[in-house]
Amino acid sequence: MAVKTKRRLLSERSALSIVVPIATFAPEALEVVAPVPVVIQASQDGYLASFFDANLNAFGETQQQAYANLKDIIVAVFGRLGEEPKTKLGKEPLRQLKVLQRFIRRM
Repeated sequence: MAVKTKRRLLSERSALSIVVPIATFAPEALEVVAPVPVVIQASQDGYLASFFDANLNAFGETQQQAYANLKDIIVAVFGRLGEEPKTKLGKEPLRQLKVLQRFIRRM
């Protein structure tokens, strides 16, 4: 396959993105208050899943792996930020926590 064709195919592939909402974090003890919008985009070596509002991203070799990795990151960040006193959080972590609290809560 010619180099130009490979570049064109990669360019077309990376231009595509899908939005997949997170509706559950089972088996974690978290309730989804509103579906978490996840944008999955192709990258050179796999896929990038992003929750833009909270500025959280994860990579995976497949779309499913990127999605699952992002769910793990959301659970970890939500747990870690929720354990800290709000007065000890910086501006961006506090913003992230507030965004996450609009979408999920502990059960």
